[in-house]
Amino acid sequence: MRITVTTALVHLDRTSTTCTHPTPGTKPCPGTTGYRASCSACSWRRAGRSQAALADLAATHLATHLTAAVPT
Repeated sequence: MRITVTTALVHLDRTSTTCTHPTPGTKPCPGTTGYRASCSACSWRRAGRSQAALADLAATHLATHLTAAVPT
């Protein structure tokens, strides 16, 4: 099984729904607050203002799913 962390743009609304509008921020999109990252293998989720802010967190989290050391 391949484990991935996906990042999605989220709206300003109370529940931070995922933005699927073609052009975020223009009508009828209510605007966006940042990004949410989630893991495909567990319940891990994090929010951040940019994708770059979440990249290191995602890499660190994915490393926790490794079951064996990588040969060098």
